[in-house]
Amino acid sequence: MDIKITKQKTCESCLSVCLMNLLESQKGIKLEDEEEFNILLEGLKFTRLDFSTGHLVYLAKKFPNLTFEQYIDFDIFYDILIKLDIPKNLKMYHQKINLKFLKEVTKENPAIIYMDMFTLEEVYHYPHFVILRDIDDEKATIFDPWSGEKIEMKTKTLIRSISYVRNMLKISPKLIRINK
Repeated sequence: MDIKITKQKTCESCLSVCLMNLLESQKGIKLEDEEEFNILLEGLKFTRLDFSTGHLVYLAKKFPNLTFEQYIDFDIFYDILIKLDIPKNLKMYHQKINLKFLKEVTKENPAIIYMDMFTLEEVYHYPHFVILRDIDDEKATIFDPWSGEKIEMKTKTLIRSISYVRNMLKISPKLIRINK
């Protein structure tokens, strides 16, 4: 599958851009450029608890024939999120985001994951969404909306980055994908 990643236009629109790129590469749905901001703003308005769920709610309503899946690492956070009023085509699951799961999921299609921005830019620690194209025991290929580039890295570096989000930033790692 060919993925063309575009650069995000704001400091907070990494998930919007990743979702737009997956919709285009997996489903052939090309959204207008201004949708980057619409997805972000609607995501922020949905709930104070979690803007990524808001992004998915917006797109699930816009595309009722597609199924959006969000896998949430923290069980307590998952328990809170599943109580929200979300569309039926947005599925949420509690799942530890680890190497075994990442390898399993990316056999089918690329997925969006949360990682530590420091791994890419070495400026500051901040959670950042990227598209994970594939991963094995040695290397991972991601598409980064900040740089607009395809990046290959050691798998242990990526797993360490996800662990940093979980253990140091105390933010639940996530994996997002689009089905049907």
